[in-house]
Parts: sequence; C-alpha cells; structure tokens
Amino acid sequence: VTAIALGAVENSLGAITVDLTAKLAVSKTDSATVSWSLNLMGGQLAPVTCTPTGLTGGVLCVVLSLATNVVKPVVDGLLVPARDLLLGDQGDQLFRLAVDDVKTGLITIPLRSAVKPFVDLAAMGLSVQVNHQETGTCRNPDDTTRVASLKLSAISVAVLRRSNGAQLNLGNAEVRTPC
Repeated sequence: VTAIALGAVENSLGAITVDLTAKLAVSKTDSATVSWSLNLMGGQLAPVTCTPTGLTGGVLCVVLSLATNVVKPVVDGLLVPARDLLLGDQGDQLFRLAVDDVKTGLITIPLRSAVKPFVDLAAMGLSVQVNHQETGTCRNPDDTTRVASLKLSAISVAVLRRSNGAQLNLGNAEVRTPC
C-alpha cells in the first residue's frame, strides 16, 4: 500500500509546475517582468527570463534577476533536498507510518467496528473455532478447586454453542484426573 501511495504522490508532484512571475515598474512605460518555473519533481529552478520595456527596463531586469538569484539557492538547497528526503529511502519510514496510521485509523478500525455486531450475531448461531479448549474443574476435600479435565479440539464447529446446540469436533484429545 505504501509503495502505491508513494508512487501516486511522486506522479502527482511531477505533474505540478509552479510558474512564478514578478514585475517591477518605475513608470507606465518603464518596467521589467521576470518569470521562472519549478517542477515539483524537478532538480532545480528553470532559468529566469526577463522582458524589459522602456528606457530603464534593462536595468530593472538586472535588479529583478539578482533578486530571483537570491531565492534560487534557497529552493535548490532546501526545497529539493526536503522533497527528496520525504520521498526517498530516508523518508520511507515516515511516509509508511503516515499511510499505516491513515489506513488503520481511518479505514480498518471504523470498518471493523461497523462489521463487529453482525459477526457477533452470526457467531451466536454458527461458531467455528481453531484450537478449541474446554477446562473442567472439581472441588478437593479441603474445598479448593482444581483442573479435573482438559478437552482439546483442533477444529470445533458448533450451532448455537451457547445453548449447548450441535457440535462437531475434529482432532480431539482429552485428559481427565480423578477428583
């Protein structure tokens, strides 16, 4: 289950590309617009492209490009390794724990709770037990109780077991001691 979920997360992240755009304008005619992108499963930021307008647009492109170059090491140095940690072998245990908690806590436990009353009701009518054991006791002359017999069945099938209904035991053994 974990490998399937991990593959789905990796494929989903690979399908996402974040496009970033920043604009710096000093007047209606002078501006610069930079854009770059990052695929969430990619190794690093795509190169920055800048589109200048007006006389000072080239200078504004240099300023914006420098600003984006400050952000690039943060993404390359923190975001990419963090993603690799979570999706790589090192993060497998964290991811496995999260998936198992979700699977157990959100699926298995509620499903078992919903089905349990029906299984308990069915067990009142038909019961199948593996390694069925019955212990008999008796009283000693000093009024203490002790084990007097032990019956063991490899497989025990019973109809209305609680009401002493029909019972079929396979692979039986019994030990008795006198009281």
